[in-house]
Amino acid sequence: MRYYLARFKVAGIKNLDQRIQLDFCDKTIRSHLDWSQSNIKAIYGSNGSGKSAIINAMAIYKELVMNSNYLYDHETTLFLNEIINKKTRKLQMEVTFLILNAQAQIQTILIHSICLKQTGFKDFVIAEEQLKKHTGQTLDTGKTQTVYHVEEGSLKSSDFKEIESLKTMTANLMKKQTIPAILIQHTIENKAQIPLSTFIKNILSVYFFAETLHIELSTSDLHRGWIRQKQKQLSDWTLDDLREETSSASFEFNTEDDVIPIPAYPQYQRQIQRLAEFIQIFKMDLLGIENECKEVQGNLVITKYLVYKDFRIASEFESTEIKKLITLFNAFKRFMNGDLVFIDELDANLHDVYLCRLLDYFCAYGKGQLCFTTHNLGPMEVLSKRKHSIDFLSDNSEIISWKKKGNYSVINLYRNGMIDNSPFNIEPFDFLGLFEDEDQ
Repeated sequence: MRYYLARFKVAGIKNLDQRIQLDFCDKTIRSHLDWSQSNIKAIYGSNGSGKSAIINAMAIYKELVMNSNYLYDHETTLFLNEIINKKTRKLQMEVTFLILNAQAQIQTILIHSICLKQTGFKDFVIAEEQLKKHTGQTLDTGKTQTVYHVEEGSLKSSDFKEIESLKTMTANLMKKQTIPAILIQHTIENKAQIPLSTFIKNILSVYFFAETLHIELSTSDLHRGWIRQKQKQLSDWTLDDLREETSSASFEFNTEDDVIPIPAYPQYQRQIQRLAEFIQIFKMDLLGIENECKEVQGNLVITKYLVYKDFRIASEFESTEIKKLITLFNAFKRFMNGDLVFIDELDANLHDVYLCRLLDYFCAYGKGQLCFTTHNLGPMEVLSKRKHSIDFLSDNSEIISWKKKGNYSVINLYRNGMIDNSPFNIEPFDFLGLFEDEDQ
């Protein structure tokens, strides 16, 4: 079973007071999904247009679905207070995702929406949450079946009779926690298996979809370091499987020390070698990476040292560029193994030549989805012949998707301000007098 993000809608974060919509596949629904030409998307826009807000919104969505304590955390509420749109005071997010079998045949289409509302300086509640099952022939039309609808902390409606089983479990929690987060937490705390009805599978699908999300922010706005649980077939999901997966979760490299179970060290060494080879592509004077390990309560605490000709340095004290490469390695590995990866400012620490070669490789071999923001024009040339792969975010919060237009170059059109609502209709003389002293 795998998941594919078909559409993402967001409003109410930073300067995005109006809803914007990103499409990741054709609107017409076919039985088989071919994502080979649409699984990579670059988002362009001027400084302050809201590109980073999109990535932050997806990160918040993942936290709300997977972390039942998210809205109780003090740092979270301070962050949300800064990032929420001051006009609307509501953050609205909606994801439409496809559930595919091994042959890429569409099994289910689910639409999950969350509305987060600010009720005080440091208080946020889930004003509304809804999960619907889509049965139409296009993403814009067709019938939907309500799995559940929560409003102001109360279950309002459902087309499934099993909704009654949720009422006791979710009582007094739905203003601060999403239904998937409550369901998983309840199962773990009560050490009970969940009856796998279609109703429950739909809810679990939201959780497992969020599990495939990997968000790489340009700043440390949100908590990092989600431990990835291995992908599970919903048809044979049990509590025992969940315990096993969480206890043997795969690791990701930190820019500081890593902590892993002792039996995982041979696998860790193999991955460290790959990380070293990846960094060497960008920094050819790197000789390798050495580990120093300390055993602490059955785990290994590992300090990574990057080795050069005349010295070595712990990864914690490396340059920002090298630290960025370590986090990007984690993200790229996720993408190549089928996950959905969002990266803010992918070009911040990558030269244009390297970035374009990476994208060439990802276009040919990538198994997941990659969505990133950038100012670099190089990726336009790589992605211009693909579908749903270049979006422009205007200063008035409108998404303009690129569609191939004969022999026109998307780069030239963008540079010359010929993309709708593009900000780059400027001339050299617009800078006259801005930098000179008044007496010159």
